Amino acid sequence: MQTANKISAISFDVDDTLWNFSDSSDSALLETIDVLNKNHRGTSIKLNVKELQDLRDETESRLEGIIDDLDEIRKESFRMILTKNEISNESLLSKLYGAYTSTKKTLTKPYKDVIPSIKFLKPYFKIGIISNGNCYPKDLGIENLIDFSIYSQQLSGIKKPDPKIFQIASEKINCSPKQILHIGDSYENDYVGAKNSGFQSILIDRKNSFPKSKFSNINLINSLFEITKTQYFIERKLQ
Repeated sequence: MQTANKISAISFDVDDTLWNFSDSSDSALLETIDVLNKNHRGTSIKLNVKELQDLRDETESRLEGIIDDLDEIRKESFRMILTKNEISNESLLSKLYGAYTSTKKTLTKPYKDVIPSIKFLKPYFKIGIISNGNCYPKDLGIENLIDFSIYSQQLSGIKKPDPKIFQIASEKINCSPKQILHIGDSYENDYVGAKNSGFQSILIDRKNSFPKSKFSNINLINSLFEITKTQYFIERKLQ
């Protein structure tokens, strides 16, 4: 019989935890800007990646509760760019969206530590996904390693750090929250969100945004390889 405080399942965030979403998205947005300026014959439209990303976030907030599909939100943000510049051109909109999605797709690859680490963990734990994004296990070639997946865009917008999304995961795999370890890169959405939901949690800091000297009171790693070398996982518990 399992001891109540031992880990039975591990859930992962996806974007910037299992793959480099931020840099890939930035590259895709740069390509989008290039396509816009090559295909628009009027005055050059001056945009940068931050402006495009801010507009995407504004679009998501504006359409909250109306549109949950993140691809549609991205496409609508491109439509807003054209509208703000008094451009009505569905063909150009399709080119922008196509440039973004195709470029991002070519860059959608797991970090080098992901597949070997999950393969190491899988014999001991149920392995799953809890994500606010829309990159799925198949996109990363890890669908055969994943036992469960929870995506906010399939839950009418219930997002981390809302405890409801963690509760849904817990109920789906029939595990108590304290028997689930969540690993993600966002301090608020993943680390705090999981803790507040009764999960155990680890913050993964791939870009050294959280110096260990300042965050010594939290479970912090820089690579998934670190957890494969830690004795408490072999013992199926988190100290």
